[in-house]
Amino acid sequence: MHDRVYGHSTDARACLVNLRAIHRSAVAAPRQAGYAAVGESGRTVPRRILTAESGGFVVADIYERSALAPGMRFAGAAIVEQGDTTTLIEPGWRALVAPNGTLVLSTG
Repeated sequence: MHDRVYGHSTDARACLVNLRAIHRSAVAAPRQAGYAAVGESGRTVPRRILTAESGGFVVADIYERSALAPGMRFAGAAIVEQGDTTTLIEPGWRALVAPNGTLVLSTG
């Protein structure tokens, strides 16, 4: 089989290193838990930051992730802070908080 796929093979025994599987189920998708923001607007004191795209310092709005309500939109430069990660929104990018709480980024 290896010879057919890759055009070469050896006489040695094959050793399975990685196995990838796809599972499908006929059951309905689980219900997603509702998302609700905790606190006020989430916006805190802006900071000057240096980004790769800007080529210099820009003023960035700072947001607390847990306080971003579904439907909220904002533009970069911005930083979204949370306990386990920090998200940078470069100048020229926009963010939208989806109904399930996902942060969706887009350009333009």
